[in-house]
Amino acid sequence: GSFWEALKMAILSGLTEPLGAFVALFVLRPILVLNTEVIEYILMFVAGVMLSVSFNELIPEANHCRRPFHMRSGFILGFIVMVITIWLSG
Repeated sequence: GSFWEALKMAILSGLTEPLGAFVALFVLRPILVLNTEVIEYILMFVAGVMLSVSFNELIPEANHCRRPFHMRSGFILGFIVMVITIWLSG
């Protein structure tokens, strides 16, 4: 595949999250009772899914590419972004 094909797939993949948030907010919210406790459980489930994907798919694939510096720096940068996001939202 080409760089542009990979970029297109990454953008399309990334757009599914805002689309899911839109559906949850405007379609499911009037139907379901989404109080704080329900939202917390949904977020815990989603976090578990993302951890599973990371450990089962992304990390082994990164190891397969044999670029440990890129893998470690991406992990550290992602961790820093998450810490800053939590710090700014709290």
